[in-house]
Amino acid sequence: MPDESALNRYKKKVLERIEEITKALAYIAFGDYSHRTDPQTIQDDEFAEIFCGLDLLVDELIEARKLVDEQKRFILLRADIWKSATAGYDSENDLIQKLLDIVGPALAVARASYFRIHWTRNMASLDVQWRREALEKTVGLELPLAIFGSYIGKRLAKPRIDSGESGASAELRNVMARFGSASMLVMVNGPTEKPFGFFTFSDADPGRAWNENEETILSEMVNIVSTKIAQIKAEEVLRLANLRLEDDVHARTAELDAMNKELQKDIARRKKTEKDLRE
Repeated sequence: MPDESALNRYKKKVLERIEEITKALAYIAFGDYSHRTDPQTIQDDEFAEIFCGLDLLVDELIEARKLVDEQKRFILLRADIWKSATAGYDSENDLIQKLLDIVGPALAVARASYFRIHWTRNMASLDVQWRREALEKTVGLELPLAIFGSYIGKRLAKPRIDSGESGASAELRNVMARFGSASMLVMVNGPTEKPFGFFTFSDADPGRAWNENEETILSEMVNIVSTKIAQIKAEEVLRLANLRLEDDVHARTAELDAMNKELQKDIARRKKTEKDLRE
């Protein structure tokens, strides 16, 4: 005959385990992953496999939530970029500054900078920058174009201070060291063979990986800037052409007015001469 007390203890244990599993499933259903049962505490229990499965499920759900949160963050960032890009700007520097002010803190970089290329001087000047508050401002810095020479013709590059194999020249690594940048993402603005400039995003952490989402959102930003710069340049060319046309019209109108006045004077002189001859 079975031991009734032992049977009751087993039933109680089963009910307790079922209650724990029910609570665990309820927490999971409501997205609360903080209440977990350590499988190690019940490793000799026949329910251990179930709790191990729940523990693995929670790990997978946490990773899935991270991915969803990351995607949501980049969707919102993309919306901010497009919203800002459609506003009116007096110059390309104003546009670039606004976008760097958005992506710099959003991606938690140390500095987000724009180097404009001066092909006639073979130099690159740092014209626009967002930086963390405690960091030195480096706007106005000029570097030989040769420092970026290996990146011309490429869409992007990831130089690192600790690796000569990353494509970073010794000169660029020296500049990175000077300003405390251990990892950098460089992106070309404009035609890859003869760009307008370079965007650089730097971090003090040598392990900064620059993931695919970051590369994608920054590529979109650079494409927007390239398009808007072309638009701004075209509008400036059109504005100057209109000004020249207006100047030409004013000059021609003034010339015609002068000719008309001279003609009126000539007519008046002829009439006076004819009158004098009749008298």
